[in-house]
Amino acid sequence: MFETSGAQSAFRPALDAVGPGGQLVLIGQSSADVAITTRELVQRQLTVRGSLIYDHPEDFADAVRALADSDPGIASVMQASYSPFDADRAFGEAGEIAGKSWLDLTHWTQ
Repeated sequence: MFETSGAQSAFRPALDAVGPGGQLVLIGQSSADVAITTRELVQRQLTVRGSLIYDHPEDFADAVRALADSDPGIASVMQASYSPFDADRAFGEAGEIAGKSWLDLTHWTQ
């Protein structure tokens, strides 16, 4: 089981969904405390581990540089850009586009 939001309220449902001897991988981060006892971990034989998937903001900057410096093959994967106001359309059309779609937040303000 993976918990990716980091929301304090998501920890317990994610933990409860793990079967005996299973593993919960925490990807989302929070500074809020969560409640669990060592008895629960031992009795259910659970493993809880953290996984840092990227180093923000450096990894994002590295990815942008890599795409800018790459051959056209990598950049050509990026197919469709949508405004945040067109998010419904973006999600609806994503399955029909051969490549990656994204919401462009470059000039967006609420």
